[in-house]
Amino acid sequence: MSRLNPQSQNFGRLTGQQRKELTELLQDAFSLSGLDRMLVQQLNLRSREEWALGNDLQTIVYLVIDKAEQRSLTAELLAGARAERPSHVGLFQFAQQFDAAPSSVKAERVVRTHLGFLDPEVWMPAFMARLGQVCRVEVRNGGARGTGFLIGPDLVLTNYHVVADLIRGELAPSFVEMRFDLPAGMAGVLCPLAAENWLAAASGGESDAFAHATPDHLDFALLRLERMVGDEIIDASEGTRRGWIPLPPDKPPMQPGEPLLMLGYPAGGTLKLSLDTSALMEMNPQGARIRYRTNSEPGSSGSPCFSLDWRLLALHQAGDPATPPRFNQGIPISAIRAYLHSLLQDNNLPPWRKSVLSRLLDSSN
Repeated sequence: MSRLNPQSQNFGRLTGQQRKELTELLQDAFSLSGLDRMLVQQLNLRSREEWALGNDLQTIVYLVIDKAEQRSLTAELLAGARAERPSHVGLFQFAQQFDAAPSSVKAERVVRTHLGFLDPEVWMPAFMARLGQVCRVEVRNGGARGTGFLIGPDLVLTNYHVVADLIRGELAPSFVEMRFDLPAGMAGVLCPLAAENWLAAASGGESDAFAHATPDHLDFALLRLERMVGDEIIDASEGTRRGWIPLPPDKPPMQPGEPLLMLGYPAGGTLKLSLDTSALMEMNPQGARIRYRTNSEPGSSGSPCFSLDWRLLALHQAGDPATPPRFNQGIPISAIRAYLHSLLQDNNLPPWRKSVLSRLLDSSN
């Protein structure tokens, strides 16, 4: 997009006539709630109130344009409006004077350098592998509880709050099952918990406030399964094993504005992928929670969160209770790995648990 305006027209500022036209077009294209949504989703504002207070659409549009002009974001405002209302003829025609709606072939540019390019021959096999490594956490005769994923051949990571009654002893382990390979119309593959020694590690803290959550309250449960489901063959024709999602050996870089993908079972249905290419918002000061814009629904708790190249970043935990919601929230996987390391320093750790955790952490180094 060319900058607003061309140098011959008071570079970087709208003329009086242009401002009048844009004001009328935005009022025609958006209701107040629609404008609010566009500013949050397209310009990454936390809320429209960052730029303009009030409830009168005409006044709000005037203030929004004024703020965009002050911050040299008029081009972004126009692009966001076009993205939300692509069939609005007036916005299209207005944008053409700034080359914001190209009508002829132009040289391509890398606009968002942090996204780069993906090799589909590498990306797609990794994606397909992840599909078999994410499971739905179920209670027999009680339906779906949430999502989990393999991080070892017989180890599933999910949220503490998904299986809290199990950990408290209020639910028998024999009633909890993991269901893999659940596309639409299929029964999937069930794997129960181990008959004994099924809780390899756990940490509460599901209700901790974002700002105060600490690295010893991570809302996770690491569950041991009855069998090594990660070693099982899932494609006999090629001898492909299910595998599992490795814990990254180091702390994955996570900067605001970076993408985040999520695989889970929203609403207790079939496996779904959600993504946002400008997802990451912030991490709390203790490194125990992150917030992002990637969509989720109830049932997504316990979902793995990935970078664009399928590197494990976080364990999805919760969403914003406000209406409309502004964020989703997860636990950095590096915090969980560090917590597991700290457990190995406990001289009172049962030998079986020490063996399980040592094997897990050694395999991901």
